[in-house]
Amino acid sequence: MNKTLIVISFCLAVLAVTSCRHKSAAKPESPFKKSLIERKIAGTNFKISIPANYSLTEHNGPDFSVYYFGPSDTADKRNFRGGFYLGNAPGPFADADSCKIEKRYAYLLGDNKEWTVSKCDNQYSVQIVTKSNSGYSWAVYIHAFGRARSKIDLDRLLEVYSTLGKQ
Repeated sequence: MNKTLIVISFCLAVLAVTSCRHKSAAKPESPFKKSLIERKIAGTNFKISIPANYSLTEHNGPDFSVYYFGPSDTADKRNFRGGFYLGNAPGPFADADSCKIEKRYAYLLGDNKEWTVSKCDNQYSVQIVTKSNSGYSWAVYIHAFGRARSKIDLDRLLEVYSTLGKQ
């Protein structure tokens, strides 16, 4: 075997081992995410984890449900809040023309998905419409949405959504 072939084989082996290590290394859970409390979502096979001082409320329509989460103290307007629609006819919210729109990837229902993030008047809003894979004929789609006052709270909101999944 010539030296060039040996060097190439060695380099490929090192590359393979290194890339496998990076793929299997999980990102450590943030202290914020570790502090979240898991809640079952009424009437579904879903769960979500939210901060301990947050509540989860449900509003039912004739063929859909909307779930909201936010601070239990309703006077608290500083922290992030969010919600999601489960049904068959979602409608994304329109943003004002003056809002700065960007796309961002974050997890929802176990998959890394493209979210729409809008920054308007120093406040962030986020939303996504995608298939729910719920298995319910009345809930083919999910429209997840929320608001945050800072980039840190936006990250926290998306961390909460990363916990949304089937039980």
